[in-house]
Amino acid sequence: DTAFPAVHWVMMGLNPTGSFTPADEAYTMGFEGREAKKEGDMRLLKERAKELGPGGIAKLYMDKLSGTFADGAGGYHSELSLSRDYGILWKYVYGTHRDYILLLTQLFYLASLFMSLYIVINFIKKDISPEAFVIMLFVLGSFFFQMIWEAGTIYSIGIYPYVFALCVLGLNAKKEGEARKEENDDVRKPGFRYGNKSGFFISAAGFIALIAVHLRYPRESVIVSVDQFLFQANDPIALSDGMEIKQSFVSDKDFSIISLKARNFEGQFNDSVYEVSLKDGNGDLIKTNEIYGKDMTDYEFTTMDFENVPGVTDYEISIKKISGENDLIFLYYDTGHTDVYPKGKMTGITGSDTADLTFEVYDKEEPGE
Repeated sequence: DTAFPAVHWVMMGLNPTGSFTPADEAYTMGFEGREAKKEGDMRLLKERAKELGPGGIAKLYMDKLSGTFADGAGGYHSELSLSRDYGILWKYVYGTHRDYILLLTQLFYLASLFMSLYIVINFIKKDISPEAFVIMLFVLGSFFFQMIWEAGTIYSIGIYPYVFALCVLGLNAKKEGEARKEENDDVRKPGFRYGNKSGFFISAAGFIALIAVHLRYPRESVIVSVDQFLFQANDPIALSDGMEIKQSFVSDKDFSIISLKARNFEGQFNDSVYEVSLKDGNGDLIKTNEIYGKDMTDYEFTTMDFENVPGVTDYEISIKKISGENDLIFLYYDTGHTDVYPKGKMTGITGSDTADLTFEVYDKEEPGE
């Protein structure tokens, strides 16, 4: 990213979604040198701004704010789900049964927004503490920043501590206001003192209802062995004729699906064919599948049927090109800084000891199984 000028993310923030797209990244990477990238991004930025016009930019900015800050979970379940074991805790925090955690985060976020609104009302009334004023400025600045920058739900996590701080200040201000009201009123309105309790019981009832629905209508469960979804490398290498990628991995769970992610610049016109093999730790072949380049969606996982062998825990994925003039770039993570999947290793196209293929290994259980 150090070769990318800051204007790249502003330019990306004016695309139709206002968020990351592989096309924008490829566009900037297509220029040699930082200055050339800056000029190219600035040119595209001006074109997009002119095409949108003031009204279009304003609407896009509102959509970006909604997409970034509307989710009280901050997109953690899709961005921060990398794990080593994928056990029961992962299943209920990140996996198919994360509904309870998501509900709690949404309720907490909603309460924080209401208390923050209370602070804003006090600000209008000029009854606000200096601490709350400073935090409000920070949050407001974050909103403006996300309007012009590349948008993404994950970026909202950075301001949550400040929103929660506003929530606490709002609660304190609310209590102080109630105390002053009690001093001025001889009689409190019936039911007012039970407002907080009723809110608690309503929330608890909703949570219990969610559990009841889950028990009544069980959903599909995904048993994950590997979910190495990260990819980053300087000048990623296409898998061409005579080349082979090998990725070892460990699984003590049953699995039935292996997924790979690739760059496909030719789309449906890609004529390449690849052989994907699964072997055990001794190199004995378990099964072979074929991947057709035309069926690989750019930057998307493609699934294949592969089943584990009972008693075997060490496996290896092998990818070779069979035919075709076009190539695919099977994505992998190789920055030299960290090993994102220490239980396995990718070999064949890089000399790094910490490189790992971008791949998934999992099994699906239908309800009732």
